[in-house]
Amino acid sequence: MTVQSDASRGWSIAEAIERAALPNQWDEWIAAKAEWTKASTPMPAGPAAFITRSPREIERRRIAANVAFKKVRDNLWKLLEAERFVATGSREGPATQPSTIHSLAWKSLVWPRTENSIVRERYGAKAKIYNVRVFPLIYAPDAANRLNGLSLAEAFRRFVLDDPEVVALGERVMRNEGHESVFREGQAPGFFADFHWPLDASADDLAASLCQAPAFGPETPLRKPSIQVLAAAKALANRWSALRRSLVRGDVEALGTFAQTGVSAKISRTQWTRDGLLVHVRNSDLCEADEGKPITRWTGITLGINFGTSDNIAAPDFASHSSIASQTARELAVPKRRSAQRESIEQAVRAIWPNGVPKGIMAGKRNQQITNWQRQNRLVVPSDKTIDRYFREAKSRF
Repeated sequence: MTVQSDASRGWSIAEAIERAALPNQWDEWIAAKAEWTKASTPMPAGPAAFITRSPREIERRRIAANVAFKKVRDNLWKLLEAERFVATGSREGPATQPSTIHSLAWKSLVWPRTENSIVRERYGAKAKIYNVRVFPLIYAPDAANRLNGLSLAEAFRRFVLDDPEVVALGERVMRNEGHESVFREGQAPGFFADFHWPLDASADDLAASLCQAPAFGPETPLRKPSIQVLAAAKALANRWSALRRSLVRGDVEALGTFAQTGVSAKISRTQWTRDGLLVHVRNSDLCEADEGKPITRWTGITLGINFGTSDNIAAPDFASHSSIASQTARELAVPKRRSAQRESIEQAVRAIWPNGVPKGIMAGKRNQQITNWQRQNRLVVPSDKTIDRYFREAKSRF
């Protein structure tokens, strides 16, 4: 597997296929490709003689390689359809501004050639989408919206631990060295069973911790990290630090309960720049290390956009316990999750009318097209009343 590059810039389709490939599938493809290449290459049989395999044998190896490659390609397609990766591309030509490719579009897109990053529609006009780039969720253009409404624990699971590249690299580590508790359960690497992840953990820190199993004592010499461990640690640290940066920059805000007072308030983004912070990735708690022991400062942290604009909402530093802001959670606009019905309607509208709902369309006809599409794609089918309410609330969009 290729060592991780700058994921924030996105990957070509070919690179994304490799990064997301599960170990067994990728190894099968590499082996089948090597067999095909070997079968297609004449073997020396003397000073001026070569032995060539039969066309039937070469074709058999070619088909085997194609079948193996289809597995790793289809794996990426499934990840894009499930929105575990996000892709962008230029629809009008190679030089046009890229836009997000909707997840449902991948059901009808094909990748004709391996040496470029262009996809085209399978049906209809068979239009091409150029310069396709595939992004981990934390680097998606709409990453803040995707984080909106999640608990900190949910964000860690979805954007870090369940990142497809982290999963694929973790599978290689688990196959050779174990650490299922880290890559499956989210336990922090280290000597003991614990779910406090250092917020400023580097790739080297994580790799070193993965080299020391909990069964050994702190005095046991650390093993040298394997290539698999180094790659997995680098991917983990990359996604974890990107999530932290989104909080430091204010792309998303955090709302929590200050443990000492029980008051709910917006957490200042400067808090996330502090050294020695830990996150309990199951409880959504922000902690501070005190003589090696994690002390909980904030509990039940939720991420969102625009919790409030007043500086009075933000609670002060950990040291300023006496001047905690008096704002309660009820006074703050906690973001609500989109319901399954609303999400289903939005997906249908984008798929049926990518350029916007036609003006003058009758509500009954509009609703019928939406529900027909939802049934075909096995999504939630809301009532006409719910669809009408959605359009009233989102009227300015269309």
